[in-house]
Amino acid sequence: SGVYGVSTCRTFSNKNANVGGNGIEPPKKGEAAGSVQQYADSASYPKTPEEVLGVPRGFLDPYIVTSLPAMPFHGIVYLNTSGNVDFTSNDLAGSSGILIVHDSSNHSGTGTGTMDGVHGDFKGIIITDRINQLNSNGVMYGAIVTLSQLTSKDIFGNGNPFVRYSSQVLQNLLNYVDKDLLTYYIDVISWKEL
Repeated sequence: SGVYGVSTCRTFSNKNANVGGNGIEPPKKGEAAGSVQQYADSASYPKTPEEVLGVPRGFLDPYIVTSLPAMPFHGIVYLNTSGNVDFTSNDLAGSSGILIVHDSSNHSGTGTGTMDGVHGDFKGIIITDRINQLNSNGVMYGAIVTLSQLTSKDIFGNGNPFVRYSSQVLQNLLNYVDKDLLTYYIDVISWKEL
């Protein structure tokens, strides 16, 4: 409860999705009353993946890649799309962790990093500039956050994909990440030579 099924800074046009939220299951067709938030405050909406995760700028730089790893992955993957590389028709295949598809050269809210034709199962958080066509019967547990102010064609494509918000998955993201792949930082606050 207390979480919208869909929250947008613009309008939400629903053609074929069943949306629940705020503790209410989705109905067989359409949205449950009070499950969609439209015209949310855009001033405080995050514009970078770091802002979504609450980490300092540059923290995710060690995870930037220019091509996707083999699926399934279990870690942090930050696909930098500033070289016009997109996530197209890819099977998440049971991947888990944090998946970012973002044009790292554009933090103005008009980023073009797009996930298109996405299918397969995933546990964790997906942060992308835009998303089009969640396909097939994949189930995504966690959350999806889009950063771009530009509209998407159609988030739900064909098949019966499920996006199930899970606060438990989000609070335990490190359980879905291969710890050998993590980069750790240590900030020395003070020291004394003996």
